[in-house]
Amino acid sequence: MRLLTRSFDNIPPPVLEYNVYAISTTRPQKYREMPILWLFAPTFDIQIEYNRTKDLNKFNERMAAALKQRASAIEDWVKANSDTKICLACWEGLDSCHRGLVTEVIRQAAEKAGISVTIDVG
Repeated sequence: MRLLTRSFDNIPPPVLEYNVYAISTTRPQKYREMPILWLFAPTFDIQIEYNRTKDLNKFNERMAAALKQRASAIEDWVKANSDTKICLACWEGLDSCHRGLVTEVIRQAAEKAGISVTIDVG
């Protein structure tokens, strides 16, 4: 698997042939047709709490717990996409986004399944 993570402002061009998914609860109007990969998106409760408090530490704690609960499904997803080029897109800059959490659980799932994954977090 080749995995990129990007903000919506930095999605790879179609010529690079990545399957691009949003990992946020919403996406820009420009990308309204982009599918949301709910497996890696925050729940609405987590997102609403973050929007209200802007507490990034609490958001990351809750996202890490949600991703841990989804571990089996994430491993299945990694296996199903082992030969795929994927870009996961979100709103935030890297310093305030859950993309790092997501890439770590994908890396762990790939390692557990014996699948090679190249990750470019940006």
